[in-house]
Amino acid sequence: MQLIFTSRESYKDKPMLFDQYFGNQKDAFFIDEGGASAEAVQGCAEIIAELPVDVNLLFCAAGTGTTAAGLMQGIWNHNRQTELHVVPVLKDGVFIRTEMERYVRVDHQLVLHTDYHFGGYAKTQPALLEFLQQFSSNYGLLTDPVYTAKMFFGIFDLAAKGMIDREAKVVALHTGGLLGLLGMKDKLEKMLI
Repeated sequence: MQLIFTSRESYKDKPMLFDQYFGNQKDAFFIDEGGASAEAVQGCAEIIAELPVDVNLLFCAAGTGTTAAGLMQGIWNHNRQTELHVVPVLKDGVFIRTEMERYVRVDHQLVLHTDYHFGGYAKTQPALLEFLQQFSSNYGLLTDPVYTAKMFFGIFDLAAKGMIDREAKVVALHTGGLLGLLGMKDKLEKMLI
């Protein structure tokens, strides 16, 4: 592996950096942050075929919106009536709709929940860390504070507020991100002491 250090300014134009260092290599290809690409959308669309047909609500966390765009495409491809509930993990997450629209048609089946970012990407607040610890203890499922804990917090909060029908079949897509949990080790240890 070779690490190439670059300035923050040049990082803003990642395709240019790729071309500068790898543009003449036929076996290299550019993958943007979050895996954002048409190929990623196509791959995520295939997830829908793995889900039961009668899912009413499908939740996912979003950073770039790529996974959400793929899920929406899969919902369309399979003619599902499933509502896609997206929890952006960045502040002002309404931009996720625009990012999704770069790849797919978005309509009434998309619901954005922009109030569960806890300060922004990779930011936390004590309420989220307490939830993460309690959720793991209660259900034996590890989540991360960057993505999935925010999504699960949102689901539990919406359910507590009566905004999720008790009869609805809900699926929460756990997209991983457990390495984010390791970055919060000190904060979590302080909570447990």
